[in-house]
Amino acid sequence: MIEIKNLRIEDTSDGWSRVAVDVNFEGMDDLYNGEGIWFSTPSKNKHMLSESYDAFLLVPLYIAMSYKQDLYIRGKVSKRLYKNIMTYVQTILCEYSERLSKVNIFVDGFSNTTNQIKNGGIIGTSFSCGIDSLTTIYDCYINEQDEDYKLNALFLCDCGAYGNYQDPKSHEAYNQEYIYNRPAADELGLPAHQVKSNVHAFMGNIKDFQLDKLHGRNIFNSGSWGYLATFSCVFALQEGINKYYYPNSYEYEEIKECGKYARGYDLSKFCESYLVPLLQTENIEFITHGCQYTRTQKTERISDWHIMKKYLNFGCKKNGILCGQCSKCTRVLCILDVMGKIEEFSTTFDLKAYRKNLFIKKCHIRYNAMTLSPATAGAREIVEYYKAHKNNTMPSALTAWIYMFFYRARRKIARMLKI
Repeated sequence: MIEIKNLRIEDTSDGWSRVAVDVNFEGMDDLYNGEGIWFSTPSKNKHMLSESYDAFLLVPLYIAMSYKQDLYIRGKVSKRLYKNIMTYVQTILCEYSERLSKVNIFVDGFSNTTNQIKNGGIIGTSFSCGIDSLTTIYDCYINEQDEDYKLNALFLCDCGAYGNYQDPKSHEAYNQEYIYNRPAADELGLPAHQVKSNVHAFMGNIKDFQLDKLHGRNIFNSGSWGYLATFSCVFALQEGINKYYYPNSYEYEEIKECGKYARGYDLSKFCESYLVPLLQTENIEFITHGCQYTRTQKTERISDWHIMKKYLNFGCKKNGILCGQCSKCTRVLCILDVMGKIEEFSTTFDLKAYRKNLFIKKCHIRYNAMTLSPATAGAREIVEYYKAHKNNTMPSALTAWIYMFFYRARRKIARMLKI
């Protein structure tokens, strides 16, 4: 069984405060050397830390379901969250992955909800400053007039999206992203809160989680269990947070079309639109934002916004400018190119790097558009965007297929020669 107990809020020597618990893996291998799970934030935000065990429920549940072990919470949780998990969420997770099985969850009772935040609490969202994040900020802060729904705070969480917890480079990447993005928050006039956790350390040593890593690069897939870790970070601060907008990556139609292909690979694409509303407590309302747009529509929507031109960030900045050649940069620049706005982003992207081997990059996009998988829906959208705007610079399907045939053959021969 997995036992979660001894919740406490404590200060650390680095000027941060954290809510922590002890974890006991009875009859199992200890997944992280006996250390408990914690969520931390700068001590100025200590008043936001929650004494509920809600933050320590989702990821331990995923581990318990993987190992077919019951979960014991020696404390109180949200009744709403508990009921939703027992009635609906576990069924969804089992449909997502055949490695998961329903388990029993035992708690010591339910949190007192008489002091729940109704009005005046924090309304937050992520500020990774990608297309999804900036679209959410644009809609829910710049254009939102209703104070009950208008953003008033930004958060950046370190809980797995930047890599393995034991790898110092993952924390360096998180800190660097905060440094890059903080000026955007300052210009918007919004507070930028940091949240750190070691919750992903407990997943790194699980041998049967190969599908939760991306192509052997030891980078955790935030679309899988790491997706639950993000919500756990927010639960840890629910004494202050009222609503939280989750920047959605996929359009409703894309989830319907590709959801079954994302099974066991990407939890967000599999069920994000109907799972997130179930991850609620009496204090916090989660709202997915962005499902109503395609990726091209998001790019169009914020393409004239000066914040996008100055602060768009895909984690590939060098000397303050985006690389222009990775897949994320290429997809956005292809859209901006069709729009005729690419030169407006000459100080945002390395356009020289983008234009280098552009025909080859477009062959990859065109080829991917011919397949149906979780990774290629975006490629089909770009190809359709080119067609809709009568832009003929995208290679034909035959050209792309011929190029990719020889490209793959060349790579296979190279691997054989190395052997």
